[in-house]
Amino acid sequence: MQESTPGFAVRYVWRGLAASLVAVAWGTLGYGLFLSRPDQQAWDDLEAGGRFAANLFVYLPYLALTLPVAVVVVLGLLPGARLLGGSRRATG
Repeated sequence: MQESTPGFAVRYVWRGLAASLVAVAWGTLGYGLFLSRPDQQAWDDLEAGGRFAANLFVYLPYLALTLPVAVVVVLGLLPGARLLGGSRRATG
């Protein structure tokens, strides 16, 4: 069965919009983490000791998840990516 063009176009636009919003949100989070002025009082309150704890529990997870988020955004922007959606098989 052939997909209708308007339905495909609408899904592609929504998928592209969702991928763009994820990219913007992730970039905003990174901007806040790396370019904002850190609060020394908050770093001193961490149990493992200041900068080490902040690096281990805040910055490292952000950096570790950057690659998977980038892959999802790229797959979301591709027009024929079926990896993000379920398979559509005709039953009958």
